[in-house]
Amino acid sequence: MYNEVWSNTAVVGFYFGQPESYSFILSAIAFTLLVLIYSLKGGLRASLVTDLIQFGLLVFAVLLTLLWVVPQAPALSIAPQESGFWNSGIDLLLVALIQSIPYTFHDPVLTDRAFLAGAKTTYRAYLLAGIIASSLIILFSFVGMAARVIGGDAAVDAPVQAAAAGGTGILALMLSVMMLSGGSTLDSTFSSTSKAVAIDLKVGSQPILLGKISMVAIAIVGNLPMLFGTNILKATTVSGTMVLGLAPIFLLISRQKLPPAAFFAPVGISVILGIVSALNPALLPWQIGSGENASLLAWNLATFILVWIVFGYFFWQGKFKVESSK
Repeated sequence: MYNEVWSNTAVVGFYFGQPESYSFILSAIAFTLLVLIYSLKGGLRASLVTDLIQFGLLVFAVLLTLLWVVPQAPALSIAPQESGFWNSGIDLLLVALIQSIPYTFHDPVLTDRAFLAGAKTTYRAYLLAGIIASSLIILFSFVGMAARVIGGDAAVDAPVQAAAAGGTGILALMLSVMMLSGGSTLDSTFSSTSKAVAIDLKVGSQPILLGKISMVAIAIVGNLPMLFGTNILKATTVSGTMVLGLAPIFLLISRQKLPPAAFFAPVGISVILGIVSALNPALLPWQIGSGENASLLAWNLATFILVWIVFGYFFWQGKFKVESSK
């Protein structure tokens, strides 16, 4: 949830200035305050209502954006391509595949919603949400291709490049898409943080007040990386690495009683390695491939294998003890 804050506020900041500039920081802070105000007022209920409204507006804005992007299709066919297997983004795709297994178990938007309805309703909602989200991702990828045709800097957010090339109208439209998308995630993050502290952890005797304080706290602390120009991509890649330890736990969960170490060991290892990979990726002496994310892929694969080995040890140890006691 910490990463969800700055990764979404920074997306909005890109439309107003370069990272670490006053316009970038002030716009991101203003966006945070706007979402925080209505989240403090309505909590999870407000988050659900705004999610529905924002989804409708988001689909409308994306379709309007594509009306500008798609006519450039002839130009997209002659866009320059990167040479080499790894330079085509295969390494980052493999990282995404590895992280996709445990990532949904910690996502604040997904997991909190899972406890608001019955199992069958949640299952149907997840399937429908997956289809809609995948469709929007594929459609919105045309914006990235348009940015490639424009020939902008790959280090800059692609929607910003495409919007800037389309003039004031397209820039305003693209900004609305990003604000709707970011706001939907941000208010869910605030409400999830409040629920985790006030209800799940049961801290204190005034849950409503404590929930509001926790929202303000995560809004402040969560924006600190944004102030120092941290790469947005790291928000998902780093947190994705840190939760790899959840994969074996949820995939092999059973009624069999396991020692606490079967949970704490793999989760602790993935958290530590996720932090280390972000602070000093060179500590891992080998890489996979020659692409831009070769080191990231190596860290994720090594972490993934290690947590499965550690969990497997405690899993079979616990299973052996159960069978021996019969």
